[in-house]
Amino acid sequence: MIEENVITSDRLFNPGALRKGLKGSQVILCTLSMMSHSKLSGLTKVVPIINAIIDEASQIEVGQYVPLVKSSGSTLRKLCFIGDDKQRKSSS
Repeated sequence: MIEENVITSDRLFNPGALRKGLKGSQVILCTLSMMSHSKLSGLTKVVPIINAIIDEASQIEVGQYVPLVKSSGSTLRKLCFIGDDKQRKSSS
């Protein structure tokens, strides 16, 4: 069941519960902003990020990728950007 693999927000910022919940994980589904959250900075020590797939990439400012790359720099090998260039944010 998928419910046993979901980490709810009440456990998210509890380092012990987070480590226990993620131990052995090979795939993490979350938002880019969640991966960049300062309270989850130790996440990449528990589950090293090797490949990252970014959906709606055309909607994200370049600087928003910096925390992911910085925290995963030693293990990150591939970044895949998926997005529709016709949906880009307008600069006006």
